[in-house]
Amino acid sequence: MPKYQYSASNMSGQTINGVYEASDEASVRYMLRQKSFYPVTIKELQQGGGSTEIKFFSKIPPKHLTVFCQQFAAILKAGVPLSKGLEIMGEQSENKSLREVLINVHEKVQTGRSLSSAFRDYPDRFPGIFFSMLEAGEMSGTLDHALERLGVQFQKEYKLTQKVKGAMVYPAAIGIVAIIVIWFLLTNVVPKFTAIFESAGSELPGPTKLLVSMSTFVGNNTILLAGIIMIIIIMIRMILKTRTGRFGFDRMKLRFPVIGKLNIKAVASRFTRTLSTLFSAGVPLTNCLEITARAIHNLYVETGILEVAENVKQGRDLASTLSDLHVFPPMVEHMTRVGEESGTLENMLLSTAEFYEGEADAAVTRMMALMEPLIIVVLGGIVLFIVISILLPMLQMLSIMG
Repeated sequence: MPKYQYSASNMSGQTINGVYEASDEASVRYMLRQKSFYPVTIKELQQGGGSTEIKFFSKIPPKHLTVFCQQFAAILKAGVPLSKGLEIMGEQSENKSLREVLINVHEKVQTGRSLSSAFRDYPDRFPGIFFSMLEAGEMSGTLDHALERLGVQFQKEYKLTQKVKGAMVYPAAIGIVAIIVIWFLLTNVVPKFTAIFESAGSELPGPTKLLVSMSTFVGNNTILLAGIIMIIIIMIRMILKTRTGRFGFDRMKLRFPVIGKLNIKAVASRFTRTLSTLFSAGVPLTNCLEITARAIHNLYVETGILEVAENVKQGRDLASTLSDLHVFPPMVEHMTRVGEESGTLENMLLSTAEFYEGEADAAVTRMMALMEPLIIVVLGGIVLFIVISILLPMLQMLSIMG
C-alpha cells in the first residue's frame, strides 16, 4: 500500500506531522478525524522517498463556488435535508466539474460520511478555506451560516481578482497591439517609401535615416527577433515555475510603480477578509493564518504569513508580528491591534477588508484614467515620428522640384 505524509491540526491549534500507510487519501483523512485532527496537507510518498501532491483537476472558479454556496445555504435555511439539498445542487450546477463532485459527495453523505469529509476527497478543486468553514459549520451546527459567509468570500474574491487582472491586462493588450502595428509599418509601409527616397538620390534627413535603418533591421531579422522573444518568454516561464523565481517575482509585484500599490491593497483586502471569515467560524487563529496564507496567491506574502503563524504559536500577538512583515499598510496593523485588545478581531478585520476593497476599486479606476491618455501620447508620439520621417524627404524633393 502507498504511504502518505500528512500535516494536521486540531481546534486547540496543536499540529502533528507523520507518515501513514493506507489504501487511499480518504483513509488518511478518516484516521486523522478519528483523532479529532483536521488535515492541512496530505502528500503521497513516491517509491524514491520524495513526495508529490497529486493534482488531476484545477480548482473550481470562484464564480461557480459563489453561486453554489449561496444557493446551498438558501436550500438548507428552507429546511431541506442535507442529502436532498446536495441532490438538487448536483442536478442544477452549470459547472461540469462541480456537478461531478456534488453527485459523488451526495453518495458519500448517504453512506454516513460528514459533508466536510466527503468534500475533502477533492482537495484540488476547492480552496482550503472551503473545507475549514464546512467543518466549523458542522461542528457548531451553523452550516447554512458558514455557507453564506463562504458565498460572500468567493464573490468578493472573484470581483477583486477581475479588477486586478483587468488593470494589468489592459496595458499589456494595448502594448501588444502597438508592437504589431509598428512592426507592420516598418516592414510593409516604410520600405515602399524607402525605394522612392533612394531613387531620388538626395541626402536623407536624420530622422528618416534612423527610420530606414530600423525598417531594414526589422525586415531582415524578423525571424531572429521573433525567436529571441520566444526564448525570453520560455525562460521567464521556466524561472517562474521554480520556487525562488516565483518568490522573487511575487515580491517584485508589490514594488512595481503604481501597480505595486494596487497589489498591496488587493493582498490586504484578501488577507483580512479570509482571516475574518475563518475566525468568525471558530477556527483557531493559527489555523486561520495557515489557511489564509495559501489563499493569498502570492508566495512572498504567503511565506511571511506562515512565519506570523509560527510567532503567534509562540505567544506573540498578531498585530506586532504583522508589523514585522513590512508588507501590509499600517491600517491593517492598527485595526488588528484594536480588534485583539477589544475582543472584536473578526469585526475589525471585516471592516478593514471592506475599506481596502473600496481602495483597490478606486485605485483601478484612477490607474485606468491615467493610462488611457498616457498610452495615447506614447502611441501618438511613435506614429508622429514615423509620419514626420516620411514627410521630411518628400518636402525636400518638392522644394528641389520647385
